[in-house]
Amino acid sequence: MGDRETPPRLRIGPGAQPPADPIRSGDTFDPDALLDEARERIREREDPKRELKRTARRLVVALVLIVILAVVCFGVLPALGMTLPTWVPILTFAAIGAGALLNASPET
Repeated sequence: MGDRETPPRLRIGPGAQPPADPIRSGDTFDPDALLDEARERIREREDPKRELKRTARRLVVALVLIVILAVVCFGVLPALGMTLPTWVPILTFAAIGAGALLNASPET
């Protein structure tokens, strides 16, 4: 029972010495740089303004598509003598809007 090895202890905090075999990026060990990189990655991943901008962009594109489709369905086609049932463009508008709002999948 006395043959068990105790796991090495990692000391962290101000003034702590780096371990004998640190995780290295290149030839340097800089805990502050590693912490800054980790914080930046977390900020980029969890930035709510970024997701809000993406949603707003999707909604603007959806609105432009709906306006173009409305002009074609209610202006151009009747002028050419072709008609569509009213529910066709309305369902298309709903599909475009739903796709814009529900397309909030996380990006990797």
